[in-house]
Amino acid sequence: MGIRIGSCQLAEERAVCLSLSLHRHRLLEGSHTWPLTWGDI
Repeated sequence: MGIRIGSCQLAEERAVCLSLSLHRHRLLEGSHTWPLTWGDI
């Protein structure tokens, strides 16, 4: 996707970083759906 987060290089690490990043964004936004996304990790 051409998106790099931190120093994530491996596909697995990238997936985890993307998930954590999404969680962080949802927490910062105060989204009411964030508790449902924790199962993604």
